[in-house]
Amino acid sequence: MGLSHGSLFSGIGMIDYGLELAGLRTAWQVEIDPYCQSVLRKHWPGVPLYRDVKECGVGREHQLEPVDIISGGFPCTDISIAGHGPGIGTRDNPTERSGLWYEFHRLVREMHPKWAVIENVARLLHTDDGAGVVFDMEEEGYACWPFLLGSHVIGAPHERRRAWIVCRDNHSHGDCDTGAGLGQGQLSDNLRRAFEEAVEKERHWKRELVSGDDGTHGPPAEPEPAAYSRGVRGVHANPHWVDRLRCCGNSVIWAFPAFIGAFITACEQGGNDAAKA
Repeated sequence: MGLSHGSLFSGIGMIDYGLELAGLRTAWQVEIDPYCQSVLRKHWPGVPLYRDVKECGVGREHQLEPVDIISGGFPCTDISIAGHGPGIGTRDNPTERSGLWYEFHRLVREMHPKWAVIENVARLLHTDDGAGVVFDMEEEGYACWPFLLGSHVIGAPHERRRAWIVCRDNHSHGDCDTGAGLGQGQLSDNLRRAFEEAVEKERHWKRELVSGDDGTHGPPAEPEPAAYSRGVRGVHANPHWVDRLRCCGNSVIWAFPAFIGAFITACEQGGNDAAKA
């Protein structure tokens, strides 16, 4: 059986989708936004969905199934340059939104998964808040790898860097060596197929936007401004277009959690193989 995954602050599930492409099973999701909930219910109909992270955990209304990995991008409102800037606050006096990090940390402390994957805006790693998050996890016995990934590294025309912190429980892994990283041939078939489809969709979109020709020998090509205007009309025709744009903007690129999930799986398999040797 593959590794199991619990999702906090799930949004529209892009971290979940990426990890599942790497072979993980999503056991539960926690998301408070109604529109995001509707998206999650559509794509993960059989996965338990809880509304409020504060209502989950020991002594709370909802008990969560034990999992190997807990992931989540806690709210960036108080960390982002576009936000108010007070950060995550303290355990005794957390900020209203970004202070929900302490709920993430509480569930890690209560459930102690083998791994945790934390995501937020790039600014997190340039502030004392980022150091505080790493310290909290290290205090619980986790080794942490903070790093930044931008959309440009997979060929996107924009940078949009995001902070990731991958945490491994030292006690459950002992001397397991994770230094080798992700080797050749360790991507799952689903992951390879998803990347091939994404590349093809990107080519299709670029071709249609620039020329109006989608490659199917349809109507004559239209100029770029007309193609752009048609795309905008298509977006605004959706009655939930504001929610849709907001949620997509807050989400992550699924490729990054997919690679992180593949790395974690490779580490776990390596550790198991070493134990059998």
